[in-house]
Amino acid sequence: MKKKLLALITAAMSVVFMFSFTACNGGNETTDGSGTHTHTYSEQWSHNETEHWHACTGADCDEVTDKAAHTWDNGTITMAPTCTAKGEKTYTCTVCNATKMEEVATTEHTFSDEWKNDETHHWHKCENCDEINGKAEHEYNADGVCVCGYETIPEKTPPTTSEELMQEGNEKYQAIVVKTLNDHLLEDMLYKTLSNNYDVNCVQIDQWEVVDSDKNGIIDCIKLHFFYDNAIISTLYRISCVEPKTEITLQDLLTENPDAAKLDEAFDRGTTYVNAKYSIEYAFGYDPTIQEMRKVLLDAVNEKLAAEGLISAVDENTRSFIIRDYESTEDTTLGKTKRIVVMNLTENSYEEITILIKEAEKNNDDTKLIENLNAGQYKVLNDVKRGKFTGTLLKGDISETGGKATTD
Repeated sequence: MKKKLLALITAAMSVVFMFSFTACNGGNETTDGSGTHTHTYSEQWSHNETEHWHACTGADCDEVTDKAAHTWDNGTITMAPTCTAKGEKTYTCTVCNATKMEEVATTEHTFSDEWKNDETHHWHKCENCDEINGKAEHEYNADGVCVCGYETIPEKTPPTTSEELMQEGNEKYQAIVVKTLNDHLLEDMLYKTLSNNYDVNCVQIDQWEVVDSDKNGIIDCIKLHFFYDNAIISTLYRISCVEPKTEITLQDLLTENPDAAKLDEAFDRGTTYVNAKYSIEYAFGYDPTIQEMRKVLLDAVNEKLAAEGLISAVDENTRSFIIRDYESTEDTTLGKTKRIVVMNLTENSYEEITILIKEAEKNNDDTKLIENLNAGQYKVLNDVKRGKFTGTLLKGDISETGGKATTD
């Protein structure tokens, strides 16, 4: 009986061991010759935040081996910090390749040694962001230079003469003068040259010029170049004061809000300019197309008058042209004539002469006019006007000639 009981117990124990073996890893585990149980561990590492290990591959088996704390490397910056945002640093276990992240603190601002500035302040800028440091107003030394290197640009002194006005760098003041002239004198000047019969849409202003010959700031001459209907006209106004005198100074023209009443009084056209405190002494227009057609006639007149001793000989240093009032005139001696005014400018002087030439039967027949001139059928009106030319005589178009012709 005892033997039967021992056999049953032994058989039961065998079943238990067999079930224990199956529960480890589904029958894959083996026992060695002595019957000792052996686990099979995965070759892949398992890990948590602090440790790593090899786990048993058996089902429902919690056995592990080689368990140890992570061995972290020195870490790599995976997102760089800035002056205002934190960065990230990633550490990797040198055994199992597990990783962990750590925040990297924001950096301190790194301000450049180089100054930044504008017209009023200077500062240092951070090299990594837009933060600035040390912003302050400029402080200038005796030479007008700030510690940041910014230099003052001194306010230009307003010009006191027309000569200074035309110097380079005075564009601001030139623009003010032009606006004043456009607003207060343009209409009168166009009226004098073109009368009532002009279309303002055909007028294109090319250049204004003001002259104070004595360099005292009092305007003596105003000149206007403009295109009318595609032809350039150069109008020189010698303005002489009349009594009671109203002096127009350069400063009057430089005032951004000029005394309109004063300018209107000085240049008022009225009906016959009798109301103006400045009188227009002389005006002419010049059309280069007409000038070219009359060049032969001009040369003939100059040659004849020089031969008669009425004017100086005209040479390559003389700027000569026929003034625009080329009109028919009735003369008691010659009959119907052409009235021609010639202006000869040299570097320091001018001569102006008005001559009547017996008119050709065919209107504007310059060849016949020259024949009549050479035949002595002409008359000089009044005395030759002579004076000093105070402008600069330039080669080319008369529109390039600026200045004032003053009678001696």
